[in-house]
Amino acid sequence: MSRQPFDLPVHWPADNVVNWPDKDGDFYKKTGINMYMVQNGGLFYTYEVQIRADWPFTYTFYDETGDSYSLSILMVGMSAEHEVSYNSDRPTIVRVTGTHS
Repeated sequence: MSRQPFDLPVHWPADNVVNWPDKDGDFYKKTGINMYMVQNGGLFYTYEVQIRADWPFTYTFYDETGDSYSLSILMVGMSAEHEVSYNSDRPTIVRVTGTHS
């Protein structure tokens, strides 16, 4: 598995569907993300990216407008899920980057 910074195109619509990338797959090997979902329907923010990840990284998610939303995981295992909330006119996440926390 790589623990190098990454910059990957994705297509994560705000559809409330939990996705479990294959741990043998290229996406997991590059990102350490083993679960992701984009929820629609928050109280203060309309959308929320939720992830589970096996590596400490700062993850940045970009929507279709180019706006970015970041979260840092400093220690894995402390919380099962990590999330960042946002508002957007075009909420599909189209790019994910990761740098060492």
